[in-house]
Amino acid sequence: MPVAGSLFDLPLPSTWCKIVVVPEFARPDLWTAEAGTIDDLIEDGRKLGFQATKRLIYDWVGLGLLDHPVRRTRGEGGSDKALWSWQQRNLFRVLASHRSQTKSVAQLTKFPIALWLYFGESYVPTPQAARAVRAWAIREANPSMRASLVSARELVELLHQPDSDPEAFRQLIRLIAESAHEGTFDRDELLQAVWAVFDSPDEGRVLGVAPLAMSPEQFVDFLARRLVGVRVAKDVTEEQLVTVWRANQAARPGWETMRPEIEPRVTREVERPLFAAETNQQLFDNAPTTVLTLLGMFFGDQGRQNQPA
Repeated sequence: MPVAGSLFDLPLPSTWCKIVVVPEFARPDLWTAEAGTIDDLIEDGRKLGFQATKRLIYDWVGLGLLDHPVRRTRGEGGSDKALWSWQQRNLFRVLASHRSQTKSVAQLTKFPIALWLYFGESYVPTPQAARAVRAWAIREANPSMRASLVSARELVELLHQPDSDPEAFRQLIRLIAESAHEGTFDRDELLQAVWAVFDSPDEGRVLGVAPLAMSPEQFVDFLARRLVGVRVAKDVTEEQLVTVWRANQAARPGWETMRPEIEPRVTREVERPLFAAETNQQLFDNAPTTVLTLLGMFFGDQGRQNQPA
């Protein structure tokens, strides 16, 4: 199910994206500029109809849904209760508000991952983001075969041509779905299947338009990187995520400048969504897979080395 992706109506560190508050998160009782103790968080949850406990809150810390609170010393060996920042307290309120709509931890991790990817460390520190990415990847790494088939069909639709053989079309869907479901990958077999649907090696068809055209070989390499990215994400390090964040920040402005020039030249209707402006909801929903793709691009060789024989 889609998760509402609008979190905080605040300026971003770059101009390529603006996430705005949607009505369900614009209630006055959902926002505060004050830091809070664990008692404050429990009370926040109660006001939102969510029964939070100390154990649940610290479970959420372990999953990356929340950051560790900051300890406070009083002097003379005493201490006050630890504090969560106002950003983290607002994040907790968003999570508590949404918990009635989904029990899926993977869905909830989209909130800190998206906040980190688009807003940076001021809202979600990288160590917290690393825990959230690992939690998301572990839960989403082996989707059901039914879910894999749905996702595979969406991908293969991009390659479908009027002269494509229906049996080759079904075979490619099956191969991609099995790769996602089982975590295995046979590049040569998949490339042959892509050629059977999209192009023969000597025809020169490409997906998209220059300068962002993708050959069948590049399409298969993209799928491989995505699968390897899942493996890397299960044990992702903070250093790897810093590379991902910087790459995303560097790439987006150029893409937003290039996209309006490319979009009118896309002739195949099925390809238009690839070059259309992303909605706030799409930016939010796609945050974890954006991280996976970049992890596969930058650390794919490491993922292959860790792949079981």
